Amino acid sequence: MGSMGGHILQGIIFLSLGLWHLFCFFVSYVKSPREYTARAWYPIGLLPVRFKHLELHILLFFLPLAIFYDLGISAHFQPLSSGSMPTTSIMGFEHVTILFMFWLFVLTVLVTDTTSFLPLPPEGSFLFASLAFGLQWLSITHSAGRSSDFERQCGNLLAYSAAACAVSSGLLVIRPKAFLVNLVLCLSLVLQGTWQFQMGLSLYSESYIPQGCRYVPGSMGGPGDFTRYSSTQCDIKQGANMRAVALMNFAFNCHVIAVVVFSVFSFGIVAKAKGHCRSASTDFASTDFKVESELVQLQQNKLSFDRR
Repeated sequence: MGSMGGHILQGIIFLSLGLWHLFCFFVSYVKSPREYTARAWYPIGLLPVRFKHLELHILLFFLPLAIFYDLGISAHFQPLSSGSMPTTSIMGFEHVTILFMFWLFVLTVLVTDTTSFLPLPPEGSFLFASLAFGLQWLSITHSAGRSSDFERQCGNLLAYSAAACAVSSGLLVIRPKAFLVNLVLCLSLVLQGTWQFQMGLSLYSESYIPQGCRYVPGSMGGPGDFTRYSSTQCDIKQGANMRAVALMNFAFNCHVIAVVVFSVFSFGIVAKAKGHCRSASTDFASTDFKVESELVQLQQNKLSFDRR
């Protein structure tokens, strides 16, 4: 299931990216609802033009850092044991492929926007994002099947948010102007970040592991033993496993509610600060309705005058 440092680092990446996209998405929509279109990345308007792609450059730096952590710094990574690769290393490589897919997505978006080598349409970026999130969902689902019930439930809840990101990204390829679809994508990114923090604490920190559960460090039993890896296990006889699973379900519900409430308040603050453009669009609609009503009235007056 990874390590505490890996979860925290990924949580920082997803949470920062989700909050940034949520804020820019709200600002873009409030400024011009009719011209709004979803974007795979957002430029920083307060900085000079040469820093336009700062978001992509930051991701190009931090994603390899997460890959390097999984392959070089993590204490659970053992390239070879008794001349063979243990299960922990195979699971680590599986996780690295997900990070590499996201890095490839960022690189593709950057090359498309800065050069003429890949003249992909803007909606094409969401297709690569959907593939990356889909690969993440598959990997999490497979990893959860090799874990304890408590770890499996934590992974399944994370897989739900990854699946939401994959589906919403795929829908944005077809409907790039869909407000609610982009909202689901941004909320799912924020939820992934907060839940990665929760998993790092609940699975690896003694102060946050549920009562009746314990963290069991991985150890190799000898030549040919490739199945012993670090895990958080709960006492089934005392009902600790069921209690821990229920706590994680409750915690995930709290994360979802907190993210939704935060997004609603954020949208209200952005709309108040940037101008409530919905009223402007309503004014346009009412003006058009008044003009049509006046035209109908003029036509009726003309018909009545002709009859006379």
